Amino acid sequence: MGISLGVGTAGPKRFIAPALRAKELPPIDLLLLSHAHMDHMDLPTLGRFKSDTFVVTSKDTLDVLKPTGLKRVTELAWNQRETFSGTKGELEIQAVEVKHWGARWPSEKPRGYNGYILRREGRSILFAGDTALTTTLGRLRSQGPFDVPLTGCGSRSASTLA
Repeated sequence: MGISLGVGTAGPKRFIAPALRAKELPPIDLLLLSHAHMDHMDLPTLGRFKSDTFVVTSKDTLDVLKPTGLKRVTELAWNQRETFSGTKGELEIQAVEVKHWGARWPSEKPRGYNGYILRREGRSILFAGDTALTTTLGRLRSQGPFDVPLTGCGSRSASTLA
């Protein structure tokens, strides 16, 4: 991950290999991007997805994604919603506030950052993205209950949802 220099990428190296290589992934219908940091929005990786993949991203990040060729990109600000219609029905996606930041080097342009609530057929998942412990997650409890809360590895934020 990092900045593409044409002959390679300059940036931090992974300590642990990904669980799956891109070619091992099943077909992907929907991508949720929480913020513009390079470890979450790696352009060469995103460019491997089909151009008609449905993408939901945080506000003020569309310009970063332009080089990927992804065509179905929706930016959401906190509390905005979008509906994804797939082969298994509709999925409601709601952007929610978390505690993070979204700038991307070399620009210091302020960019959005999101968590997401996913709802379908009376079930719900909270995807908190990269977040620190915040009272915001406790306030999201009123929008639950959540069947599954997904938080970052090492995050203490899940304790606010229990």
